[in-house]
Amino acid sequence: MFIMLVDIDSSGVDSSTIYEIPSIICFGFDSSIAERAVHITQEIVPEYHQVDFADALLNSPFLVMDLGRGQPFAVYRKGQSTKLTRVFLNNHVLSNQLLGNFTLNNLNVQFTDRILLVSDHMHATGLNITTKVNKYDRPFSFIQFTTSSFGSNLYTADLSRPLTNDLGFYLCGLHWNAAGHRPNTHHEISSFYANFYWNRFMPTRFDIVYSSGTSGFPGTNQDTLSGTVTNEFVDASFCTGNENHKLAVYYNVNNEEYSDLSIALPFENKIHNYGIDFANYHALLNFELEYRFAGTVSKIQSKPYGSHTPNSLNLWLRLSKVLNRFVFAGSYLFELSNTEDFFNMPKFTMGVDVFDSTFVCGSVSKHYRQPSIAETHTSDIIFAPYYTLSGNADLRTEYYWAQEISVKRRNSSITLYKYDYEDLITVYADNDSQYIPQNVGSWQTIGIETSLAQRIYLNQDLDKETATEITVGYWGNYIFQGDTLPLMPKRHSSIYAAFERRTHKFTFGVSLGEQFIGQRQDFFGNNIETSRLFSALGYVRLLDLHLAFGCNNILDKEYFLVPSYDMPSRNYNFSVKWHFWN
Repeated sequence: MFIMLVDIDSSGVDSSTIYEIPSIICFGFDSSIAERAVHITQEIVPEYHQVDFADALLNSPFLVMDLGRGQPFAVYRKGQSTKLTRVFLNNHVLSNQLLGNFTLNNLNVQFTDRILLVSDHMHATGLNITTKVNKYDRPFSFIQFTTSSFGSNLYTADLSRPLTNDLGFYLCGLHWNAAGHRPNTHHEISSFYANFYWNRFMPTRFDIVYSSGTSGFPGTNQDTLSGTVTNEFVDASFCTGNENHKLAVYYNVNNEEYSDLSIALPFENKIHNYGIDFANYHALLNFELEYRFAGTVSKIQSKPYGSHTPNSLNLWLRLSKVLNRFVFAGSYLFELSNTEDFFNMPKFTMGVDVFDSTFVCGSVSKHYRQPSIAETHTSDIIFAPYYTLSGNADLRTEYYWAQEISVKRRNSSITLYKYDYEDLITVYADNDSQYIPQNVGSWQTIGIETSLAQRIYLNQDLDKETATEITVGYWGNYIFQGDTLPLMPKRHSSIYAAFERRTHKFTFGVSLGEQFIGQRQDFFGNNIETSRLFSALGYVRLLDLHLAFGCNNILDKEYFLVPSYDMPSRNYNFSVKWHFWN
């Protein structure tokens, strides 16, 4: 990858220098002919006016259960538990074997270059989040300030510099404080991100993400505070390689300290993960071979759950072949967990390019999920902010076969899916308001997911750098069978439309969005009412000055994403951002 840096003054172009940016910044393999069959992806590029990942994922197939500014949120897709969604950061997995799933509250969308929704990433479905790198046509910096309802303020600063042909870096920092949408739900976070690349001998990059914050959990009414949690997250990764081979070594820490009015002394959960990921690609006699070795060792110290050292060793293989318009791919995942449990999961994919813009593919695969430590161990401390989970030592590993068929045409798609579970892990509530995980012998989920994203250019002049366009988009999911899992709606959808006018000197635009969440059931089997939320955003750029104003829940409707937890009323955010170039 190359970028050209041009120094410009009043007399015109004085000099130009070409810097080579190492291809290692891209991580994944993009040379595969079978990309459309084995990696059905949808890319989300966060905009500068977005505040957090909940905002970034609204126009995506994920159902975002946002608990309010500064509070945790979860993502669901295709009628599956949030614990089946894997999160990758720069291609290495982020795991939390204590609780079972990694929360995106530990990451900041301001550090993100793009988000890929992946369907086959180490045999897992989820998000691959890639952080910013210095790959811009001019070295630049910017500062940004965003203020929102409920006393929320966000301060962000970026700095991008290529130093030589071999060395460059990207730095980003932020501070965010918010009162939340209840008077006592205080939230504050400070984060820092750095990326360095070195292009001598072997392309290399080093990334570090640090985040530290405090959140307050509300009590039974809007004027009480039941407790606070302080979270510290660090992820450091080193990656080197070339177009066909990549080696990543990473280390991440997730420390949480809980303080509750009912607990005499605060207690902590400390999770340290050490990992290595070695990915390879080969073209062999018109076949494409990919394989990855991945190993993870965790050290967990938890007052309510004790000490644990879970570990895993993975080998993932995929062989694909293109034959005229057909693509065939077979993959296998082998995992040794805690040196005693061995899993082997197959997957077969076939696709056909019907004609230039329409692609049809189908897949059959087997998956599994081991119960988390919290699901199998009972704590003698009640600390969960919204419900108390009681462990079940007899919980078994969950297995399921996934069958999917998709039709994709340009920026639209439709996917029919069927999941057959064995020993599905779910929870039920007893009379003491304890939530107990249990296995369901067999379970079947059948549904359909649809998407549409269309950009219409009213006019465009590449020479003058001008364009006027309209963008419309839609995501929808409907479950025909198996929609009674807790908090999983039978249907949900997201629709948006935007208008934008761009020139070299200015840009202005408006966008409207609507999110609908159908009827669901809580952990007691009671119905939760439907909700429909409208949002609007207006933005303008004058040279290097960016302004944006957004409003959420425009109609000021009451709704409950989480049972018995009031969601924000009508709220707004205003952002001002200034780029300054070197």
